[in-house]
Amino acid sequence: MSLSGLIARRGSIATVHRHVDTRTTDGNSVRTYPTSTRNVGMLIEDISDELVRRVFGAGTKATLRALVPGFSTIAKDDGITITAAAHVGERFRVAGILVHAAGASPHRELALAVTTEDFT
Repeated sequence: MSLSGLIARRGSIATVHRHVDTRTTDGNSVRTYPTSTRNVGMLIEDISDELVRRVFGAGTKATLRALVPGFSTIAKDDGITITAAAHVGERFRVAGILVHAAGASPHRELALAVTTEDFT
């Protein structure tokens, strides 16, 4: 079954909040989430610490992995709010991305870290 088929059967629906870091006049950095993309399908799975380190790198902190279609424009540090299915109402920050561009089902693998950030 294709990734799109798996997402349709077992996936979650999310809103992706694009982050923008802006430097203030006093030299500090402020992160805002000015734009959102709704109804992004993703397949969310638990992931072990060992697999996070092996796939995304030793410094990555994440508790879940999400698979999204290759055409998705999700970037590291973007915010994700799950709006339907598993994990509904939970918020995550994208802690790492691995792009699989070749093969029958191009996709992105996301490392998701739980957050309490407000993306509005």
